[in-house]
This record gives sequence, C-alpha cells and structure tokens, in this order.
Amino acid sequence: MSCCEASSAALEPMVGTAARIDELLLLEVRGAWARDVIAENELPDGARERLREWTEAGAHRRVLFVRKPERRSGPLALYTVECGEHGGVAMARTIASHGELASLDLDAGGRRVAEPLWLVCAHGRRDLCCSRLGVPLYDALVRTVAPERVWQTSHQGGHRFAGNALVAPYGVQLGRVRPVDVERVAAGMSAGMLPLPFLRGRTVYDPPVQAADVHVRERLGEAQLTAVRYAGPGGDGEHLFVTRLGDVRVRVRASQGPAVPPSCGAEPEPATVFAAEIADGAGW
Repeated sequence: MSCCEASSAALEPMVGTAARIDELLLLEVRGAWARDVIAENELPDGARERLREWTEAGAHRRVLFVRKPERRSGPLALYTVECGEHGGVAMARTIASHGELASLDLDAGGRRVAEPLWLVCAHGRRDLCCSRLGVPLYDALVRTVAPERVWQTSHQGGHRFAGNALVAPYGVQLGRVRPVDVERVAAGMSAGMLPLPFLRGRTVYDPPVQAADVHVRERLGEAQLTAVRYAGPGGDGEHLFVTRLGDVRVRVRASQGPAVPPSCGAEPEPATVFAAEIADGAGW
C-alpha cells in the first residue's frame, strides 16, 4: 500500500499540514532531479552558494526546482515569490544559465506575474506518489489553465497527500487533488475562492493557525480568500480572526492521530492532527 493509500484509508486529516513558507524562489532545472535537490545537484558552486545565502537571509524561505517536460532548451525561468495572506507578489525573469545566479540580486528585478502560478509536486525520486499522482495532475492543469502558469516542482512536503499543488503567491497548499477535480478547483481559485475540501493550509500561517483558519471558514461557509484575516494569537492556544461576523477566537489543540507512513516504504508514525473549536462568537 502506498503512503497516499495508507493516509486516505486511515482518514488522516490534511488540515494544518502545509509547510511554513513566506518567500519562494523557483528555479528552472531541467531533466531528472536527485532525491534531495538542494544537497545533490549539478549547479555551479557559485549558484549553489547564492541559493544557500538567499535561503538563510530570511525566515521561512524555500527554494523549489521547477520544470516543464516539454522545455528542453532556451532561457531558464526564475521566479521570486512573496506569499501574502490576501495576495502576495510573484516576479518573473529569465537567465541564460545557472551560472548567472552567483552575481544576481535575487531580491530585486523581474516582471510582476499577473495571474497565480500552479506548482505541482512531481518529485518521483523523493516519493513515487508524487510522480504517480502529480504528473497526471500537472497534465490536467496544463489543459485547464494557461500552460505557462503551471510547473512541476521538487519536494513540497506531505507526499502522502499527493497530488499536491501550491498556488502562488497566495500560499495556498492543496492536497489530494485529482485530475477530475481540476476544472472546479481552478475555476474557484480564479474567482478568489479557496477549495476548502482540498485545503491543507495557508503557508503564511503556522500549522495550528492553518487549522483554525480552515475551521472558521467551514463554520462560516466562507471560501473567499480575503474574507477571513488572522489578527494574532491569544492565550491558551487561542487565535483571533476578523470575519464578516466580527472578531472570533478559535481554540486549537494538537494530538496524535493515526499511525501512517510519512512516505512510501517508511514505517508508520503517529501523525499530528489539530482540533479547532470556536471559543466565542454568539450564534455560531
């Protein structure tokens, strides 16, 4: 049984499982990827050092390799992304070779991307589920949205929730998305609506806040991206959100969930699951 099948069979919740990411650097690296693309790659030493410096220069920064199987030549794509609670910014540019990275200011320049990017984990050498389920998801997205906005990526985290897709710059991490779901999921996101059944969490939040955000939205029936705003932590595991019904406090508790293999071939481990409840908010 694959890790995805085991997770689904155990009814493991996805909420609160998105990686914590505020900024992304997306670098086109064509061809096959090693299991650990950051530690094992064929980039020039100067480029590798520049990526390391960029990652360490701020909190919650992440480098992902991206590719399109049909792109075998020409300039290489490079994106810098600032994820935002209600928007964010993605900047695009091209480079002639990876060697240019050594002298490039990665925090300046580029062309602002008008439409969101769909980033699909298809990193089969990290986990077979990512390629087995990610590649068909990528193909379906290419057929549904503008192909230039869709990329295969290296490891995003949470193989057992494949097909995984990260929508940037919104920081929307989706999981268990199948090709049959793509049309409605993409249409919803284009209208600024979060596909709540597939939402693992917003990368701009810590995992407990991700769980609280989803709980508030489900209770309100509010999928609009901008309709719920996180206002900060309270006491005793509570988190404050601003909604159309006013301020609301959400209490979140973490506990051990079902034992599932975190990746294919791994031994089962207890998963962390989050339970959220409204601490106040009359009429809810």
